[in-house]
Amino acid sequence: MRSNFPLDQAERAIRAKVCSRCPRATAGDFGACESRPCEAECDLFREMGTLARVLAVRDPMLQSPAITIERHLNDAARRRERETEDDGDAWNPIRHHRRDLRRILRRLAGVL
Repeated sequence: MRSNFPLDQAERAIRAKVCSRCPRATAGDFGACESRPCEAECDLFREMGTLARVLAVRDPMLQSPAITIERHLNDAARRRERETEDDGDAWNPIRHHRRDLRRILRRLAGVL
């Protein structure tokens, strides 16, 4: 492994910054350390494990963490759009929260 991406910190940061404003988040008084029931179905949380693994094995000399994060977010958003093409659910949390996600992930990956 090349690096350890702090997945638990990423999840807490997403809960604090993104979930608190997400229109699809489970209602209730949840702290950043508490999982919400909606996380099981949320693309943001489903993608974090994959991104953490990709960042852990990616050689930063071949591709910077910033580019890795950007490509992963783009690929995940496109996958979501293809999966929901026919069911009428155009909600794409990765695109909707992209700016906050990018900022959180880059900070935790050590990219400023």
